[in-house]
Amino acid sequence: MTNSPGGRRTSMEDWDDQRLLREFASLSEEFANAQRELAKRNAQLERANEQKDDLLRAAAHDLRNPLSAVTMLTDCLIADEKSPPSQAQLPLVEAIGRSSRYMLKIVESLLEVSVLEKASQSINVETVDMTELVGATVSINQVLADRKNVVIARSLTSGIYCSADRTRIEQVINNLLSNAIAYSPEHAVVQVDLICDRDLVLVSVSDRGCGISTEDQSRLFRPFPRIASRPTGGEKSVGLGLAISRAIVEAHGGRIWVESVVGEGSTFCVELPEAAQPES
Repeated sequence: MTNSPGGRRTSMEDWDDQRLLREFASLSEEFANAQRELAKRNAQLERANEQKDDLLRAAAHDLRNPLSAVTMLTDCLIADEKSPPSQAQLPLVEAIGRSSRYMLKIVESLLEVSVLEKASQSINVETVDMTELVGATVSINQVLADRKNVVIARSLTSGIYCSADRTRIEQVINNLLSNAIAYSPEHAVVQVDLICDRDLVLVSVSDRGCGISTEDQSRLFRPFPRIASRPTGGEKSVGLGLAISRAIVEAHGGRIWVESVVGEGSTFCVELPEAAQPES
């Protein structure tokens, strides 16, 4: 920069500084306007999402009662000893009952997702013996596994506790186990592990099924994911179990993920904060 005689600034130098200040002020104003527009759009998206959730809950509530009625009426028709369905009618009535029960399950799952997405309002925390909980859930699912000659192997570290809603976490483990059995071929082994590492409780459920592609893994925990993998025994799935499981785990401050290789199987992992063992 060139100064005038005596070290004084020239008018050209002053003009350059003023121009830079004007450009900086203009950029600052544009940035502030962009921030305000972004905040406005975010608020609009949040309102739209809330309206969508309200509509979903209202529709599910309105559908649940008539579907329950259809299910109950079909059961009554089948059990009616005075005027039972004919041999030709019975398969149709049974099909109506199965379909209505399946739709009712979808509706109830949608309601549960909408509730769980409202953060942790439905979580009732207590100190849970995870070793006992996972072991009990394995025993319950072994009955389902026996139908496909699937063995559930377990490796559960004893004395592991976490602060959790027992019913909700049991729901998560049960969902992972039932999925592993559904996607396992006959005579396969499903492995369940429970460990504690660095104040974190880790439950993993591994199967030797067809595996899940990387593309499908990216949408697996969304409601109604469309994936290539199919249950090996034709089991039906509502498509909300993993979305519900993610909502439950995240409401506990944990995380859930999958590790999978196509053709080699999948491992679903749940990580939760550890809790101190209760005093006896």
